[in-house]
Amino acid sequence: MTAFTTLLGTGIALRPPYAADGPAVCAAVTESLTALRAWPVSLPWAQYPPSEAASTQWCDESRAAWQDSASLQWLMLDRSSESLLGACGIHHIRGAQGQLGYWVRQAAHRRGHAAEAVQLMTEFAFHTLRLESLRIHIEAANLASRRVAERAGFRLTDTASNNGMLIYARSRT
Repeated sequence: MTAFTTLLGTGIALRPPYAADGPAVCAAVTESLTALRAWPVSLPWAQYPPSEAASTQWCDESRAAWQDSASLQWLMLDRSSESLLGACGIHHIRGAQGQLGYWVRQAAHRRGHAAEAVQLMTEFAFHTLRLESLRIHIEAANLASRRVAERAGFRLTDTASNNGMLIYARSRT
């Protein structure tokens, strides 16, 4: 089991979700639905209508997933206002490997929040979880996410040609 952990950056905080966060998550998803639906392979959950019930369930399931350490999810919050900026996580943790994922609400795009979240998660994965490698699967047309990965030191290693995904990887040094 991995203890619930809040990660503090310069402008953001990453903290595990609570059930009470469901309405704020739903509002962020609803506001950003058009942008999120542009990436159906990466964000299949965004193809369904958002609801407070579904968002609350996601919050509950995300907390429960910390118990077996297979998936660690955080809400991305503005450090000064504590407003919800998006969500991120380390998924598919198996052995010494994991996969990062992230999304940022529409109103908070292009402010460096995803880059800071990726940096915080990468440091946590390598230094606390002692993972050896991380991957990020990104749809080829998602140039913003590709830039986030590249700026965080991830390198393009593979293409999953059957679904238009690019695979970026980074190893612990």
